[in-house]
Amino acid sequence: MRTLLAPAALMLEGGGFWASVARAWRLTRGSFWRLLGIYLLVNVLVSFVVAAITSPAAVVATLVTGDPTATSFWSIVITSIADVIGLTLSTTFMSAVVGLLYIDVRMRREGLDISLARAAGEHAA
Repeated sequence: MRTLLAPAALMLEGGGFWASVARAWRLTRGSFWRLLGIYLLVNVLVSFVVAAITSPAAVVATLVTGDPTATSFWSIVITSIADVIGLTLSTTFMSAVVGLLYIDVRMRREGLDISLARAAGEHAA
């Protein structure tokens, strides 16, 4: 959990790898259980969504191909397409959640929201 925010720090701050890991380590100090709870909850929800996408595809593949072992070419194609769709959605959603957790931790720890409001006020005036 202490390095959960390292990819977000790497992408959003543009530092080096080890600097991003150290930054994530400092940012998550004191927020371990909250971040763990949110991450586990989102993982469970994403697992249900992926299962809701891939399970019907497996049933359809079995019914269409008549192959109960799901080893025929078309059965594999149908289930693979469903897997790709499910994994694409889940990976995108999970990375968005990690990005939002990173922004949330920065707002709580460093007052990022106040800095952004000041910067927006200077540009508006």
